[in-house]
Amino acid sequence: MFQGSERLVKPFANRFEPDGTDFLYRKNLREAPIRVTAAERDAFIDDFREAMFWAYWLLMGGTVVSIVVPIFLMIRIPGLDAPYLVFLFLALFFTIYMAIYYQAANAPSVALQSRAVAGTGRSREEARAIMLSKVSWRNLGLAALAFAFALFRLSLRIDLTAGWNRLWLAGAAALYGFVGYRAYQKLRYGSAEAPPAR
Repeated sequence: MFQGSERLVKPFANRFEPDGTDFLYRKNLREAPIRVTAAERDAFIDDFREAMFWAYWLLMGGTVVSIVVPIFLMIRIPGLDAPYLVFLFLALFFTIYMAIYYQAANAPSVALQSRAVAGTGRSREEARAIMLSKVSWRNLGLAALAFAFALFRLSLRIDLTAGWNRLWLAGAAALYGFVGYRAYQKLRYGSAEAPPAR
């Protein structure tokens, strides 16, 4: 299995909380848990891993197509706006990738929808405390620095203020907005103790 798709497996596996010899599955941090056996949990994770393996390679192949096809068309059709086609193809393949991800990620909740819950859901404050306990200041800082470095290197090759290149700046603004919001949450709520699994 390749690291690109394997990174998504751990967060998915974390939806299954150990409870004796069984596991409690939660679709998200606030949902009421549903009891599953160890064998069911392993089967769900294996199915998710396989789906993301193929989705990953679809995205990688789609990235190649998104570059090669517009260049080919630009050669055959003078005046064609190739950058526009690149972003259009990338958006198409990314949409397919996300559709596969959401279907695979929600497969357990669909399969277990008729099974009775085995506990109560968590409050908004409890879910937030658990989420923030998994976010470290180190990771927030590394994410901000890594993207800043990548953006700087990119700016040496292209003009980020011209045409479709502005999308890189829009992406940077969205990323730093997200990092800033997480940092604000850590400062305001990070001292709250994460509740135990129940």
